[in-house]
Amino acid sequence: LKEPAKFQAVGARIPKGVLLYGPPGTGKPVLGAVVITPGFTNTNADEKELGELVASQGFVAFVIDTLDPADLPDQRATEILAAADYLTGQSAVRSEVSAKDVGLIGYSFGGGGTMQAAQSRPSIKAAIGLMPFDFPPASDPNAQYPAYPAMKTPTLVITGQKDDVAEPAYFGKPAYDSIPAGTPKQYLELKGLDHYAGEHAPVAAIRNAVTAFLKRYLDGNSAYAKFICPAPKVGGPISVSLSSCPKG
Repeated sequence: LKEPAKFQAVGARIPKGVLLYGPPGTGKPVLGAVVITPGFTNTNADEKELGELVASQGFVAFVIDTLDPADLPDQRATEILAAADYLTGQSAVRSEVSAKDVGLIGYSFGGGGTMQAAQSRPSIKAAIGLMPFDFPPASDPNAQYPAYPAMKTPTLVITGQKDDVAEPAYFGKPAYDSIPAGTPKQYLELKGLDHYAGEHAPVAAIRNAVTAFLKRYLDGNSAYAKFICPAPKVGGPISVSLSSCPKG
């Protein structure tokens, strides 16, 4: 970062670095922005292809590093929101991105951080957790699984059927179930995929789901609603499919 003091001023420790991807000419005066966060021990290089995908769909992709690759999800949540504030309010491209149109994507610990960040800031337009790993909320001593009962941001959770790190039954599925019925949400468990399918080049099923969700909720394009609700049929790459779109 060229101006680390400004990043610190919005409440976060300074990440080690970022990758910034912009789309080709879209004709729009300002663009939606997506903050992308890697997982435990990972760097932004592990989500390079995801950043390129997001940019190719007409969004500015801000792929961050955390200060410490071992930062926990709650620490990542703070850094994610600070990164969003920096991108839209302090960065060299601030005039080209809309502070009102910000989405978040995170993998593993980054997925848990993404969902915590979105829950704490309802103005976030879309949140996507890829094989999200998080801990039960400290505010509920009886909680056994990650939970986001105050989530108002449309949320997509993608898990892998063979993930033995963030097992769907203990992480992604309870997280999805905890999101209120009034919040648009989607859950996909992908057949045969393990935890590490959320890093590096995403498979077609992840690319398609991420694209449709961002187009629908970050871009506001209702033409993509049909890819979310009703839930895509189980079969092919999809082993479990759920969705709820109370607001269309």
